[in-house]
Amino acid sequence: MEAVSPPGSAITSTPAPPAGAAHDVVILRESEHSEGLARAIARVRADARTARSRILIIAPDGGPDPAEAPARLAPVGLRARCEAAAHAVERVGARIAPLVSDLDRLVEECEREAGELAEDVGESARARLQHRAKIVAEILTWIRAVAGDLDAAARAACGRRQVVELADLAAEAFEELGREEGCTVRFLFSRPGAPAEVEIDAASAADLVSGAARLVAARIGGAGRIVGTVESTPAEHLLRLAGDGEVTAVRAASLVDRVVELASDLGVALRPDPEHGSEGAAVVLAFPRRAD
Repeated sequence: MEAVSPPGSAITSTPAPPAGAAHDVVILRESEHSEGLARAIARVRADARTARSRILIIAPDGGPDPAEAPARLAPVGLRARCEAAAHAVERVGARIAPLVSDLDRLVEECEREAGELAEDVGESARARLQHRAKIVAEILTWIRAVAGDLDAAARAACGRRQVVELADLAAEAFEELGREEGCTVRFLFSRPGAPAEVEIDAASAADLVSGAARLVAARIGGAGRIVGTVESTPAEHLLRLAGDGEVTAVRAASLVDRVVELASDLGVALRPDPEHGSEGAAVVLAFPRRAD
């Protein structure tokens, strides 16, 4: 098989993975196996860790290909807006983080003082003061919970993560991809009935969605249409990119690598579409749901 299928949930390239690792897909690049693909495939099948894995063979790049990964996968306008938003969030996180640290120290000091108060009260007023000390401790517990939430928000902001409506991001990427010069693919997006919010680096997410869409477009030979949909489960928001066109071989190794790398960095699972299978022109991007 010389066609690049949408990546599975676990992908590796040869040489074989470390002991104990299990993989659904093993990637073999023709350019890396001078001894021939037959021997490379035999090695994969002989290894117990990969004996039952699917083998994905990537042919050498054959000249310029519109599917090859540019420096930024998302269209310029979308990428610029997402990057500006990420920088703004990052600056907010930098301001919040030291305040969270100060708040933690103050809470620790209050907790220490409240504990000493309960131990040092005199016998005549012991019950009343102990009651007040208990109330103070309860308030501090509430403050500690708020501080924890604030700390989580600060860490997210420092990591450029912001709340993004996945359907909005995908629809915008589709719209701008369809307007790119020389585009011969129709990009259609069907909006879900319910919101699908994720907490993520929007700029990198825009690159991932756009890169996956470019890969599906290459899979249908740059002609036809791609339909995007979002479905939600209790644990994930699933972005499905399904190509409608003649399935062709893809010579776009660098684009595959870039999409897989982005998904891994963002904690997004890449899966074959259950309707098309690994041989079709569709892929599912599974984004973890945002914690309430």
